[in-house]
Amino acid sequence: MPLSVSDTAAHIYAHGLRNQWHAVVPSDFVAPGGLRKVTALGENWLLFRKADGTLSMLADRCPHRGAPLSLGKHLGDRVACWYHGVEVDGSGTVTSVPGLPGCNLEGKTLVTSLPVREVGGAILAWFGDEEHPEPAELTLPEPLTDPEVSAFLCYAEWNVPWRYAMENLLDPMHGAFLHHESHTMYDGDTKAKFRIRETERGYFFEKTDQRGVNFDWVELCRTGVDWVDLSIPYPPSA
Repeated sequence: MPLSVSDTAAHIYAHGLRNQWHAVVPSDFVAPGGLRKVTALGENWLLFRKADGTLSMLADRCPHRGAPLSLGKHLGDRVACWYHGVEVDGSGTVTSVPGLPGCNLEGKTLVTSLPVREVGGAILAWFGDEEHPEPAELTLPEPLTDPEVSAFLCYAEWNVPWRYAMENLLDPMHGAFLHHESHTMYDGDTKAKFRIRETERGYFFEKTDQRGVNFDWVELCRTGVDWVDLSIPYPPSA
């Protein structure tokens, strides 16, 4: 039951792009046997794991009376709503209505369930619409697939429109001003010439008259998930 494509332009502009993978939260936010409520793309979701570690992501709404499933009880391979005990499995299918056995809710898939993957210690989910319910191919950033590269995951929640956050990442010029006090960016010109250079996976926004000084270039990549590659060289003082 993916999102409808007919009336979502304002929602997308406010909350994020559909029909791609998005990182949601770190994997360790959801322990085996645990429930976790998250908000993503302006909507409430429930993450839960079965005892074997299998992860599911459901709309956080019971199909009976609309109560949040995240307030319910973990039953191993399904969740029981706290209101009337309606049980929903990881695919969003109602498996039992204890208050009225045999009711016509049973056996129906009534809760949206998103495809999920765990990569580099993070949970990724596919946010499709009704025309694109099946996830697109996901090509991961090279550092996450290269065994010679070590990595660690940072997680933060910013109270800012998503477009502003993306624009900040794609803006090499702000480094010389906002981060001037940082020992990694104190050097370099406060003026520069730029160009956009398209690639098969996205584009570079780069300074044409400065390299190896501070925040000189950034590449936006679209490979089923949006991600940003950038290089911030350390000065000799570091």
